[in-house]
Order: sequence, then structure tokens, then C-alpha cells
Amino acid sequence: MVPVAGYFAWQWYTFNTFPKEARRPLRRAMMMHYYIHDPTGAVEEYTLAIAACRRAGLPDDSPEITGIMLRFAELHATHRNAFKEARELYLLVLHLLLHGMAPDKDEALRDTNRMQKIVGCAKAAGDASASLGDLDAARQAFEYAVRFMIGFRDPPPGPPVTDGMPDVGDQPSFIPDQVDPDQAGAGIATTIGPGGEKRAKLPDWVTPTDLGAALEALAGIYARQGRSELSLSVYLRTLEILQTDKSITGEAMACRTAIIQNNIADANIALATRRTPIDRPIVVRARKWAEQALASARKAGMETCAECTVVAECNLGSVALLLGDTKKAMDQFRACRDLAAELKFGDGVRAGRAGMQDVINAKTQIIS
Repeated sequence: MVPVAGYFAWQWYTFNTFPKEARRPLRRAMMMHYYIHDPTGAVEEYTLAIAACRRAGLPDDSPEITGIMLRFAELHATHRNAFKEARELYLLVLHLLLHGMAPDKDEALRDTNRMQKIVGCAKAAGDASASLGDLDAARQAFEYAVRFMIGFRDPPPGPPVTDGMPDVGDQPSFIPDQVDPDQAGAGIATTIGPGGEKRAKLPDWVTPTDLGAALEALAGIYARQGRSELSLSVYLRTLEILQTDKSITGEAMACRTAIIQNNIADANIALATRRTPIDRPIVVRARKWAEQALASARKAGMETCAECTVVAECNLGSVALLLGDTKKAMDQFRACRDLAAELKFGDGVRAGRAGMQDVINAKTQIIS
């Protein structure tokens, strides 16, 4: 049953903003999407609603049609696991929104809703690409989102989708500012640089939360691609931006900080182990970040940040093993496994067990 308040809000939305012929199929689509959970029926009704809008003379880059397409894309991603179709729709809307931008730069910047939708489409396309395992496409999408927010106007990711839209060339590589990896929060990324130099202020429509989320996703893709140096640099920049985000406070801020600190520790471990011999100073640096992550997670509390505590324990185990302290490594991995088991956190249990086996294997190699 549809809640009464939700029903009337949904009726108002479809009645007041869409052509008459599109209202019924759109209402049916939203009912099937959000309440009945009939994705097959919702696909048919969304398709009919878009066709009705077009017959009524609305252009494809209109708020009505792009709005339906975004709901359609969301349906593909969340209810059908059809990530390829979701990505295609998100990129289609991104191109349409860009195509409909005002030619005057100042006027375009005043259309903050359009700008935020463009970034949202790029990020959603990146998420869909990551779910497909298409890491290069995910990288391009997240790079585009970041660069768009900081003022670059590169060709959008993905192929052109309709006639008259700009051609897409090779996506420029995103080169993050270099950050001292031994410094935590060595400046505010959006206003003051590590050496005290002033940076260009972000547009008013860009929030630290939005920029930080895109950077964190991009860093994660770099990590999955084995690009440890880039991943580390972007995670450090993400942490700086988080410290400027006034919308997050208290336990939530502590836990978000712990998550990023754990990622920085992971990036340092990956960077150290790719070198022969293992780079011990980088391992020591990873230990510092893992210790900070554990402290931040404990500050947030187990109710808020339990899984992050498990990850920090495992990272400390990995660091101890790399430094040759097998006793400490075993203690850390056991703590990781036991806490994860208490939380019913399967990935943590597996990581703890794998780490303990790595310690046993390392001891065997020493004896032999």
C-alpha cells in the first residue's frame, strides 16, 4: 500500500510538471518502481512516459524527459542489476544536459541544478562501470566529475548519443595535486595549499561532500588498477577536503575520517610491497595511518564504526607482518577475526583468517 502522504506527493509531482499524456504511465512506472517492486512493468511504463513527452513536443534535454531517464537508470541499477543499461542512460542524460547548457558561461553557472545533475550523472556512470568491472570507464567518469567540479570543461565520457552533440576525444588524465604523504591535513584543498599558497575557490554549487565523494571513488578505482601513487595522493586530498566539510560532525565525522585513513594505510601498504626490497619507511608510514584509523574508529564508537575498526586491526596486522613482527601480526589478525565474528562481518572474518595463515606461512619459511 502506498503511504497517503507519499501518494499525494507523487500525484502532485506527476500532475503538475508533465504533459497530460505522460502522467498515467509515469505514475504507474513510479508505483511499480518504488512500491510494488515490479521492474519489468516499470521499464515498460517509463518507456511509454518518455514517448508521450516526446509526442507532446518536449525536447530530450527537457527537465521532464531527463528526469524520467534518471529514474529509469536508477531502476536498472538498483532493481535489475542491469548496470550496462544504467550506464548508457546516465551518460545519455549527461550529454543531453551538457547539450542544453546556456552558451554564456555566467548564465550556465547560475543553473546550479543542471550542474549538479551533470556531476551526479558522471558519478553514477562511474559506479555502474565499476559494478561491470570496467575500471577504465569508471576512472574516466569519476575523473570527469572531479574536473567538472573544479572548473575544467573536458569532453564528456562515453560516445556521442544523439546528433548534434560534441564529439568525444580521449579523456585527459586526472593529475591530482601532490600532497606530502607524511602530513595529515596539510592544508585546506579548496582554499589554502600545503605551502600556504591560495587556491582557486570552488564554485558555490560544489559542496565538500560532493567533491570528496567523487575523489574517494576515483581513488578507489586507482587502487583497483594498481596505481598506488595516484590512489594515495587522491585519498590524501580527500581527507583534506573532508576536514572542510561542515555538514558532517561528531561520530559521523570520526568514522568517515577512519575510513579514509584506512584507505591511505592500504595505499601505502600496496606501494611498499610493489617495491623490491619492500620499502620499510613506507610500511612504517602505513602503520601510522592504520593507528590513526583505529583511533578515529574508536572515537566514533562501535555502534557507528565497528567494521572500520576491524579493517584497521587487519591493516595493523599486515604492517606488523611486513616489518617481521610475526607475534604482533598474529595478535592483530586474531583481534580482527574475533571482532569481525562478533559483528557477523564475513569479509572481516575472512581477512583475519587469511592474515593468520600468512603469518603461519611466514614462520614456516623462516624455519625452513
